[in-house]
Amino acid sequence: MTLTVVIPAWNSAASIVRVLCALRPQLLPHDAVVVVDDGSTDATPELIPQEQLLFGGRLHFTRQEHRGAAAARNHGMAVSTTDLVLFLGADMLPAASLLARHRAVHQQYPEETTGCLGFVTWDPLLPPTPFMVWLEHGGSQNAYGEIAGLRWVDLARYCYGSNISFKRTFVQRARGFDEQNFRTYGWEDLDLGIRLAARGGRIYYEPSARAYHAHHYSFDSWVRRQTLAGESFVTIARIHPTRESLPRTAVGMRYAARRFLHHFPLGASLRSLARHSERRWILPGLYARVSGWVFTKSVHQRLAR
Repeated sequence: MTLTVVIPAWNSAASIVRVLCALRPQLLPHDAVVVVDDGSTDATPELIPQEQLLFGGRLHFTRQEHRGAAAARNHGMAVSTTDLVLFLGADMLPAASLLARHRAVHQQYPEETTGCLGFVTWDPLLPPTPFMVWLEHGGSQNAYGEIAGLRWVDLARYCYGSNISFKRTFVQRARGFDEQNFRTYGWEDLDLGIRLAARGGRIYYEPSARAYHAHHYSFDSWVRRQTLAGESFVTIARIHPTRESLPRTAVGMRYAARRFLHHFPLGASLRSLARHSERRWILPGLYARVSGWVFTKSVHQRLAR
């Protein structure tokens, strides 16, 4: 089966060359890589043409205005003509067998409705901070711990767009990612998973299809990400009300109570303590409370608009 790797890139100069270098030796003669620059303001657009010379015509580069990952993935898929499409993050370093493992799953399960979910963990060269370890093990980065030891998992719940492959025609028939409703970070991949599952789609979890997340998260950068995630969560809850429900703590007296608890000076003190501890200790309760509050506040503000 031929395969195209679709990589949405937005200000990814720090990692994109490493990702492409790791992909190049894994490509078979008719495979391809498509990098879609999503309106980067860093050196990303200047780096890709240099790499194209090494790919022998198998690396395609296109640009768009900053419209989000959903639009970038759709753009990349639109120029692909291969049997399979693998969506990979621009900061996801593929292990040496990544493409082979995805391809093997699709060869074993050739039906159009079957996809393959790979595993993502932190790049050990970062190295991950205690806070980042919590994000992966107990935090809200990804829930791979919930599916450890499983093979077939719920596509509507575990559709992680950073390392996942599908038959191209199946995704296109579902009209791809919803780029109209999801223009910022978060939930556009879960939305696709819900719609594919409704069409009979299923996902095989292959942990040996491994990628390494080469992106450092500080506590403050995660808080900014949680703000965007809260806004997008309102969208997916409205589109799929039977699958996702808005948190009751984002409205009424429960929200007022949480807002009071996180008001200055207590909230500022908790956030300062979390920032101070992120490189020193793993404090699950503290990280969960502060990031959870940011998410809830974002949901509340989106509902109020």
